[in-house]
Amino acid sequence: MTFPIWQNILGTLSQTFKIGGKNGVTLGNNSGQLTVNGSPLTSGVQMKIVDVAFNSSATINTINLPIGSSIIDARLYVDTVFDGTPTLSVGVSGDTSKYVSTSDIDLTSAGAYPVITNPLAATTEESVIISYSSGSATAGSARLLLVYGVG
Repeated sequence: MTFPIWQNILGTLSQTFKIGGKNGVTLGNNSGQLTVNGSPLTSGVQMKIVDVAFNSSATINTINLPIGSSIIDARLYVDTVFDGTPTLSVGVSGDTSKYVSTSDIDLTSAGAYPVITNPLAATTEESVIISYSSGSATAGSARLLLVYGVG
């Protein structure tokens, strides 16, 4: 499976993300080395794919984000359209929409949703969760791709 983020980041692109007036992060390429805010990622980039089905639990554990790490990208792939009025967000306990808001995603339409995240570095270890409400859905499946830099 090919993920478009690698084509964007590892090319010659340098992109700064600024979300909701908060300081953003600049992703770039330094002679083939992925950089975040001009510093090479020393421990690399990790990916996690999490399945979400219409009958999933309300809270789905995804990753433990170490101190200083950042979620670089989040993409939702709706493989089978959900019926009903389901919602999904990605965040942490106490701020369940920290990275992805319910308004960023439409589970009732098939396709891939690139979601711009709030890529600020974690100041404490964070357990990133998916908060899901079925909204009476009886069908549907999706995959959430999280790409994060561990430095």
